[in-house]
Amino acid sequence: PRRRAVQVDLFPTGTVDSVSVSKTFTPDLQGDFTGGGVDIKTKDIPEGPILQVSVSAEHDSLATDIEDFLTYEGGGVDRWASGANDRAVPEAARAEFPTLPFPTLSAPEGSPALEDARFYDQVTKAFEPVMGTTRGQTDANRSYSLVGGNRFRLGRDDRLFGLIGAFTYSRKYDFYGDGTNNQGVVTSAGEPISILKPRSDARGTEELLIGALANAVIQLNDNHDLSLKWILNKGAEDQARLQVRELSATSFEQNQSLQYTEREVSSLQLHGNHDISWSADAGPIAVSWRAARNDTSQDQPDVRFFRNVFDEATGTGRVPPNSTDAGNTRRIWRLIDEQNDQGGLDVIWPFLQWSETAGSVKFGAYSERTERDYEQTSFTYRFSNQFGNAFFNPVVRDNAARSFFTQE
Repeated sequence: PRRRAVQVDLFPTGTVDSVSVSKTFTPDLQGDFTGGGVDIKTKDIPEGPILQVSVSAEHDSLATDIEDFLTYEGGGVDRWASGANDRAVPEAARAEFPTLPFPTLSAPEGSPALEDARFYDQVTKAFEPVMGTTRGQTDANRSYSLVGGNRFRLGRDDRLFGLIGAFTYSRKYDFYGDGTNNQGVVTSAGEPISILKPRSDARGTEELLIGALANAVIQLNDNHDLSLKWILNKGAEDQARLQVRELSATSFEQNQSLQYTEREVSSLQLHGNHDISWSADAGPIAVSWRAARNDTSQDQPDVRFFRNVFDEATGTGRVPPNSTDAGNTRRIWRLIDEQNDQGGLDVIWPFLQWSETAGSVKFGAYSERTERDYEQTSFTYRFSNQFGNAFFNPVVRDNAARSFFTQE
């Protein structure tokens, strides 16, 4: 949501012709250049027929082939690979929400708030009930890549057609279980940090990345060529995180987050390079142009945050006191779509200097237009306190029990 970035590993090694890194701004770079720029150029016309196949596997003692990987029920990237759509906002939650009923001592029968209460009950039950982490089994990290291409002559000796394509697949796990995430404070300069809230930290991440690249080039002659390039990168990442703070010998505060993200980057580019003769001594004028359409998206369906207090002695949990509902539970749907159009022209005009040495002047134009749509929908569970005496009134007692949960 806050930065523009492309995963560089979508380019298989066999398709890369050159990589240029610029740390200093020059006028021919994009206007939003900051800090550094990486220019990756893919191969145009292969030297001959190529076919490269790569298979790799990786073992990580902390993350792969283990049984205590941090995940959650219904988690993982397999749902994206199968095209499942089980993370959509429940249809019942798309309606207009009425005013939240206020707890009263009187029975709700016949009250206008009864239907509103039934609505909230139906909406709450429509959401996926899983809010906490669990443990699971992982496999080895693995990746595959395939690169193929060839060149073909079209009639004359200097007219060529080149085609190169690539496909990559990568799946990996990352995990740590003994991290530390503390909240501290320094009261005055020079004093040590006082830890206010020490927390243990564990995080499990599963990632799937699929990339495809195709490049078609036609060389009309030694001075003119046109190329059409297409790049597609799709990925899914699922992350489960658990932070625990000890409150007493048997009581703990747990912060749990379940974050699933899908990303897609696609680019269609048309390039042209032309050498125009104008002076036999100075050399040809080099003209290059490009036009591109880039589409990116990031979808985070049903990101879940859940904070609770858990008592090991009784096996029950409850909502932490002295905190807000939004701070205890959140379910978020985020969607970002961005369309980017680019066009550019560069001209290098050579000439002979007064000392008869070669020189050149470079000029050109660049245009870019970006449109971004961002949408976020958030839901919070409301834990209302029931009026009345729980000892004498079973309804009050039943409602109060809904603020607790039992570990399975």
